Amino acid sequence: MSKSTFIRLCALSAILAGALRAIASFIPDTTSKVYVLYFAIDLTLLLGITGFYRWSLTAGKFVGALGFSFMFGALLVLIARDVGVLPAGVYAVGAAVFSLGLDLFAIQALRTRKISRWIPLCWILSTIIGPVGFFVPKLHFLFVLSGVVFGIAFACAGVAMAWSSRLEIN
Repeated sequence: MSKSTFIRLCALSAILAGALRAIASFIPDTTSKVYVLYFAIDLTLLLGITGFYRWSLTAGKFVGALGFSFMFGALLVLIARDVGVLPAGVYAVGAAVFSLGLDLFAIQALRTRKISRWIPLCWILSTIIGPVGFFVPKLHFLFVLSGVVFGIAFACAGVAMAWSSRLEIN
């Protein structure tokens, strides 16, 4: 598979991951078979972040590489949780590690300026308001808002990756 084909596949995956994550923000955890949706989100996120890294959003830079490593590892844990290999209780740890990785990744993305600044800023914002909404029941709307903000920004980063990939070929 050529690099451009791989990047396009990852871009589509990122767009899908972002859209699904935004939608999932409104679906209660108690919904039947919700882990099937979480599995799809986590799998497409994994492919999306791999594409972002390969696309050189942060490749070759220590902070970006460390962020990518944290996100990749966290997503493997979350996928294992989604399919029942690990208990549901690992979500908080996996999400925290993913958030730390996302923040590092976003910082490096801000440095490279390969995508619009608002995208990594939204990623950082989502990692700040998400945990507040997760751990403070009266502020649960912040957890929902975090998922929507993250999802939209992730999908838009996928569009940017697809567009850039298209321009590099033509």
